[in-house]
Amino acid sequence: MNIDPQIGTSRSNSLQIPTTSVDGDGSYTSSYNNNDEFGNLTTTIFQPIVPEELSPIIVNQPTATMITPFRLGKSREEMSPKELIDFVISPVPQCQKVLCKITRSKEGFGKLYPQYELYIEEIVEAGEEEKKTFLLSARKRKNSKSSNYVITIDKLETGIIPKNTVGKVRSNFLGTAFAIYSNGRNPFKNEPNLDNKSPIREELGAVVYDPNILGFKGPRKMTVLLTGMTRSGQRPDFRPIKESQTLIGKFRNGDHRDILVLHNKSPQWNEETQSYVLNFNGRVTLASVKNFQIVHDNDLDYIIMQFGRVEEDTFTMDFMYPMCPLQAFAIALTSFDAKLAYNSTNSSNKEIAVITGGTRGIGYAISQKFAQNGIRCVILGRNKETIENSINNIMMINDLEHVGMVCDVRNYEEIVNNISKLGNINYLINAAGISSDNLVVKLKEQEINNIIQTNLFGTIFMCSNIVKYMIKQKQGGCIINISSVIGINGNVGQSVYAASKAGIIGFSKSLAKELGSRNIRVNIIAPGFIETDMISALHRFGKPEDIADAASYLAKAQFITGQIIIVDGCLNI
Repeated sequence: MNIDPQIGTSRSNSLQIPTTSVDGDGSYTSSYNNNDEFGNLTTTIFQPIVPEELSPIIVNQPTATMITPFRLGKSREEMSPKELIDFVISPVPQCQKVLCKITRSKEGFGKLYPQYELYIEEIVEAGEEEKKTFLLSARKRKNSKSSNYVITIDKLETGIIPKNTVGKVRSNFLGTAFAIYSNGRNPFKNEPNLDNKSPIREELGAVVYDPNILGFKGPRKMTVLLTGMTRSGQRPDFRPIKESQTLIGKFRNGDHRDILVLHNKSPQWNEETQSYVLNFNGRVTLASVKNFQIVHDNDLDYIIMQFGRVEEDTFTMDFMYPMCPLQAFAIALTSFDAKLAYNSTNSSNKEIAVITGGTRGIGYAISQKFAQNGIRCVILGRNKETIENSINNIMMINDLEHVGMVCDVRNYEEIVNNISKLGNINYLINAAGISSDNLVVKLKEQEINNIIQTNLFGTIFMCSNIVKYMIKQKQGGCIINISSVIGINGNVGQSVYAASKAGIIGFSKSLAKELGSRNIRVNIIAPGFIETDMISALHRFGKPEDIADAASYLAKAQFITGQIIIVDGCLNI
């Protein structure tokens, strides 16, 4: 889904960040600063600090009414290379906004490795020619397993190794996490062209991309990580020598001390344009899924950085304290990376399948199979970490965007909230299921409730919500509910489980009759004993992939509805 620019005026506000102070007993307390009636800050804003530090880290943001456009004190020709390097790695002064343009060149043989140039813009009077000063250039390195950008203060020339390198951007293999460094020695590997006594690179920031913030509607979620600032407005020297000490390492371990955590602002739905929009105050003129604004969660109207397209290969980039030019340029480069464009052209016309229980066993196998068939998957599960791992694995199958959502199918309200974030839905596969094997006289009430609510109620809740959207879409649809041969034949110690699976069969057959006139097909798959986490100890035959093959067939079988497909290897013949 593209994001359209919206012209208008935003509300002025100041960024509020938690304050950390030391209590009399040596403990640490977080609080928030307040604004006076005129919107001005009344106290200093502190970033949380680690106990052994004596000086807190501070980010002191002015109100928007105090902000003025930044101007270079010298022309580029008057600045030495050292002065240029010092400028691009230093935070922009407070109360000033830097207005920039980025150009992209894809000429010649290097179309896969385009060149980017960053220019600082100057405010000019109406009728005057645009004034801009070249500042930085970057190019994606060839022969690299992951995305790797080199940033220099010189203009790049084809076939010539860049001089005066000031920074680098490196991604993980999946292209979902990026680290931003100054030019220096990598402490995690031996670099033969650098002396071991060379300075270790400084980590300037990081960007983490998660499944998009509005399901399939809108941009991917960006988390921007920066080091906090000192009282004097300077960036502390940050040169980690262990992976766990890096910004991404600390963030993923839940250690947010000394880190400023920012996110891209969620766009708002515009009824007039029927699209999601952001307010760029006229600085962005073309719709693009790559357009974004970076904010702090405590003040969503204070824009620390914004980036967007104005022409096919021209973009605006504006930023403020505490960012430096190198950080802002590097963050923009991450949004250009091809691996992030999962929800653009390649995915816009693809079918969508919602799969419950899609993180393991049968549900996970179906997710993989559907992804192989070119279907975009929305995986629902209860464990965030398991969902993320499953999504990352499925994304390696193709260049489509697949989404994970934390959702308990027993909770009707959670289902309503999550489904409302999605676009058109073509398939629903209810594979979430649990079992608690025991004789009925030994089952506790909570065990009985969990089995019935997850297996039967969860299936009914999902169908009742998804069906509403399928009917509204007027494109038909396909629902596949996973039952079990035990729901047909029963089994000792699984009476409640059998009841829940038999209920799915009766419900599905009735639903197929209700929805037939709407061109929505409903079928049931009844697996035999399958090697999953739930029953692997039984050492029975059958694999989740066998069920996935059956689901793939039913998804395309346009003249089959209301049927039970038994997949048990002739166990019941």
